[in-house]
Parts: sequence; C-alpha cells; structure tokens
Amino acid sequence: MKKISVLIFLILSFSNVFSMDNTNISENTNLPEQFLGIWEGNDRYVFFEKNENVPQKNQIIVVFKTYYGWYLDRVAEPIEKNQIEKRTRNNATPKNPIVIEYEIEQETDKVYNLKLIYSKNQVQNLPVAIINDTMYFNFFQKDANIQNLWNGNDFSKGILVSEQTQNKKLQCLYILNDKCFFIDYWYTDMDFSDSLAYFEYENQQFQINKHVKSMKQVYTCANGKGKRVRNLLEPIKFSLDNYIHTENILILEENQSQNIKKLVDMNTFQDLMQIVNSQNAKRKPLQEPPFPPSNVEWHWDLIDLLEKDNQIIQQVRKRQRAFGPRAKDFE
Repeated sequence: MKKISVLIFLILSFSNVFSMDNTNISENTNLPEQFLGIWEGNDRYVFFEKNENVPQKNQIIVVFKTYYGWYLDRVAEPIEKNQIEKRTRNNATPKNPIVIEYEIEQETDKVYNLKLIYSKNQVQNLPVAIINDTMYFNFFQKDANIQNLWNGNDFSKGILVSEQTQNKKLQCLYILNDKCFFIDYWYTDMDFSDSLAYFEYENQQFQINKHVKSMKQVYTCANGKGKRVRNLLEPIKFSLDNYIHTENILILEENQSQNIKKLVDMNTFQDLMQIVNSQNAKRKPLQEPPFPPSNVEWHWDLIDLLEKDNQIIQQVRKRQRAFGPRAKDFE
C-alpha cells in the first residue's frame, strides 16, 4: 500500500512540474508595443496582434503578395479569424491557413529575439532590430566589452511561414579609424566561452571575441583551442556616417528584401482586411493592343472591280452577305 501511495505521489509531482514548464513556455502576455501592428515588406504583410481573449497563444498573421502583388493571400493566421472575415477559397489560397505562434524576448535596447513556433519540433529564433519603424533582420551589435568590435548575427531571410536553414558562417566587424575588418566566424559544436582571439595588422595586435552566439548557436573565429583569427581579410575603407546606425546597432544594407516597415496608421485586424479586400477587388487592366489604331482609307470600288470576275471570291462574298454585313456596309 505504501508503494502505491509513493508511486501516485511521484506521478502527481511530475505532472505538476510538466504543467508548470508548459505554462512558462506558452505564456507571453508582455508583448513589446513596438511589435504590435501591421508591417509591410516587398512580398508580404505581417501582423502582430495581442490576443486579449487567449493571451497564452500569440499567433502571427502573414499575408503574401502573390501574382506580382495583384492578389493578397492570407497564408498564415489563427483559425478563428475565418469567423470574423471569411477566407476566400481559390487556387491561390489553401483551405486551412498555417498557424504560427510566437514569443518575443527583449535582449537589449531595440534588439529582440523573435521565436516563431511552427510545431512542437519546429522552432525558429530570429534576431530582430527595430529602428524608426523598420524591422531589420541583418544587423550588427556593438560589443559591450571590446570598443571597436561589432558582433554580427546569423543573417536570416526574415519572417517566413516555414522553418529556415541556419547559415554555417557569420561575420563580425572590427572598425579601426577609417578601416573595417570583416572577420568570419564558423558554426561550431564547442561550448560557448568568454575566451579572446587576436589578429595582427601593421605590427599591432588586436583582440576580439573567440566565440559569438546567434539564434542560440555558437560560432568561432579560431581553430580548436587556438586563439589566432583564421582567414583574416584585408581591411576596407569604412565610415559609420555612410550607414544606418545607432549607438549600439549598425545596418550595412538598408534596402534588404526581408526588411518590413510598420504602417503606423493601421494597427488592427480590420485594417489589415481592408488592405486585403481593397487589393483583391482590383482587376488588372487590359493589355495594350500590339499595333496603334490607324485610319486606313479603303478603296472599296477598286476592291469590287478586282473581285468582279473571280467566281471563288464571289461565292465567299455570297456566304458573307448571308451571315451578316461587311465592313463597307457601315461606311
């Protein structure tokens, strides 16, 4: 009897632990205000909405600009949205939408970790920087300890509706006066450490981080237990004034296809549906004729004279008159 009681106690204890863990994973009620609203990219709209009714399930909405932007496809959204605004069923839109949950953790000022949950076994961590209502996925962060070092991240393709493959390499920057070193880091299964590596330039030695983390993965710039930076490239001329940057964030390429910009005046699901319905109600204009219109002067008297003694043409004309009037009958 004692053994059975102990067994029941252990089962209940483990169930409580697992239920607590699941609660901690799923609940994400404190969403940053900077994310909430409608974002537009080159080929999609992305909508972050705080779900007041079911706060533990924050689900993202993604609308594709299909057919060169002529049709907007509600590819990913919560199932219950169909009851608010019925989804159109056609060749471009599947019967059931993809459901993607998300969580957001703030790492530093303006930098976040966006976790997209596609399924139990498919979870994507995306580094995100928000500057002036634009969401950047490819950026560098200034190192907290090494003055001239800017740490990179695993450049992603932005917010997708399926899990994306992580790169095996990323870059960090070491900016020295008017020069910049692009330092390669490779993916490794080594444990992360605070070790330093070094490189030499013009008889000077410079120290950088041996390991960096991006999207929960570890990258290194040196071989094994070594500390010398491998495959160092020659520096290029560089000035921060030529790029978008804050005190701690640097954007090298502003026109990146994966970036999305916030529509500051539209922030509800109804606003998004207004965009979708308005665009899908449009019809592509007719194609221009291959030849411009021209005023041709037909000499019907000469045409009749040429056809007068041709029996084959006369039989054709007879059938034409039985079918309907000719062009010359309207002149």
